[in-house]
Amino acid sequence: MKQTLEKSPEEMLTSNQNQFNQEKTRVLKEKVKVLFDSNIILKNRIKTYDAMVERLDILEKKEHEKNIKSEKKHNPTYLENKFRILRIISKYNEMSTLMGIYEEYNEVFLNSNESRRAMLIEGGCVFCKVNNELKIYPIDNYIEKQEELVDIVKSLMSSDDNIEHLHFWQGCEMAIPKNSKIILNFNKPYPSVYVKKRESEDEIFIEENSWHVNYIADKGFLRVIEDEHRDHFHGAVMEDEMLKIKTNKVSISKKEYANKLEENTNLQDDYQSINMKVLEALIDCDVVVQMPYITPSADMLVKVSFKGSDTEELILSTS
Repeated sequence: MKQTLEKSPEEMLTSNQNQFNQEKTRVLKEKVKVLFDSNIILKNRIKTYDAMVERLDILEKKEHEKNIKSEKKHNPTYLENKFRILRIISKYNEMSTLMGIYEEYNEVFLNSNESRRAMLIEGGCVFCKVNNELKIYPIDNYIEKQEELVDIVKSLMSSDDNIEHLHFWQGCEMAIPKNSKIILNFNKPYPSVYVKKRESEDEIFIEENSWHVNYIADKGFLRVIEDEHRDHFHGAVMEDEMLKIKTNKVSISKKEYANKLEENTNLQDDYQSINMKVLEALIDCDVVVQMPYITPSADMLVKVSFKGSDTEELILSTS
């Protein structure tokens, strides 16, 4: 069953404002990139991120062109979802790697809720250690005063001592509300979300896992609008699959969205997107996002050799 939800005038206005802010964010990031590109050390520091994004952009363009010519077409939304997932994962993994290379990355991610959000969303942030004091400048905070950030970066670049500790992380392309609380989990490799209505005990838990997403929600607080698949996909979500559990407080609905396997063990539904609607305004809710915190420095290299040989036949690392 596929449900759709028309946007109200207020939602359309918010959507237009978000698009306008995204464009201003893009322009500001380009201004900062121009400055970083003017210094060979700083240019090399952002080169792997730019190369990764460029490679995915080229692949996405090729897939769209191939899809237009194909008899069995993918839904365009499917391709957009696929490459957004690939970009988010690639950027997050790049950020985690840089946490193991530059101590400033790790310190910014652990510094505050605001700095964590800046690193995870599209905007990103500029940061630098000045006289052993960490300075953090979220792009999101400067979209209305762009020249102020440009002047800050120029000032930081004027000192050779700062160059060694100056970084521009361009974001992971996630979306997280500004007033959310972002907490860290040292063991779980997937994110989860908790939403609570301020004027009641209504709650929503959304949890990602390998191959599936779970949610538990109070009735009337969350609505699944649609599961966005390619047109010829069988819907992975059926309303009659819902498990209802009666408690003393409320009726709770639990639903699992999973990538299903066909008989030949190939994935039937890949790169899925699940569209959910919280039936309360964001201003009336508290949101907690739990993110994995697993850095290379916390990893352990496992090396195994066999009797009669000094060769390390197995070398493994977990993250």
